[in-house]
Amino acid sequence: MARATVGRRIIGAVQFVRSRTQMQRAPGLVETQVADEQRRWAEEIDAVARWRPSLWPLIALWTPLAIALVWLGLVLGGYVPAPAWLAARLGF
Repeated sequence: MARATVGRRIIGAVQFVRSRTQMQRAPGLVETQVADEQRRWAEEIDAVARWRPSLWPLIALWTPLAIALVWLGLVLGGYVPAPAWLAARLGF
């Protein structure tokens, strides 16, 4: 019984050393694979980093809305007279 336990411990120790050696080699393998992938995708990554969205839709959509909101704020604040249709609706 004691011999079997010692034998299992030795086998376990050998397996531990093997797995530890493989784990020590693994980071180098992973690093080389990562470097290969970075070189492979470098062109696409640079293209995405250089891309900028067009500003004309932003300006075309938000400028009229901003003007309308500023005008409404001035009307509600009493700085600009309200048109008849809005005055009737707001009870001015």
